Amino acid sequence: MSKKENPVIELRDVQKCFGMGDCVFTALKDADLKVFDNDFIAVVGPSGSGKSTLLNMMGLLDEPTGGEIIIDGIKTAHMNSDQRARVRRERIGFVFQTFNLIQTLSSVENVEVPMMIAGLSREKRRKKATKILEDLGLGDKLDNLPSQLSGGQRQRVAIARALANDPEVILADEPTGNLDSQTGKDVLDIFKKLHKEEGRTLVIITHDEYVARVAEKRLRIKDGVLHDGE
Repeated sequence: MSKKENPVIELRDVQKCFGMGDCVFTALKDADLKVFDNDFIAVVGPSGSGKSTLLNMMGLLDEPTGGEIIIDGIKTAHMNSDQRARVRRERIGFVFQTFNLIQTLSSVENVEVPMMIAGLSREKRRKKATKILEDLGLGDKLDNLPSQLSGGQRQRVAIARALANDPEVILADEPTGNLDSQTGKDVLDIFKKLHKEEGRTLVIITHDEYVARVAEKRLRIKDGVLHDGE
């Protein structure tokens, strides 16, 4: 698998302020970050340090107050909401601490949602969703609702959903935060396998040093300032 020379995601002097008028609170200060193809990066920081704000910038879930966000060489500042949504749908997969599954849909139906939005036929998306879930050890849970699954199983469904449209990068926000230690380790093993065996590009946001150690590169964030650090 050939690696791209240019960053998949790049942040240049990205700032994010909250508050009306003058900046009342700066959640992110002049952040510079390059994520290359097949990177496995962990961003570590305490609660309130700006981790989730950083992920929201990288995933185009929010707009910066200043600076530039570039996806595959394309500046995103002038994209409208539909264009930003298309980038998120086609190029980025998200995994959240709270799973964010649709409670009225089964496992396989939850995984189908991104493919349905992308216009894939029902037959193709069902086949693909089933294969991804089977690969993640959930072949016997295809028809289960989220309420019928354990926390670890729900997170695996969420990971399967993130993989549905073959994104260039997966962004995970505290993916083990709601799991016990053993289940969290199992989820981390999935991320390691995705990186090593499938060449997936991963960025994990976490407060947990143990979680961060599975990544190949670690960054630290404190008081909105991002910097290198082991």
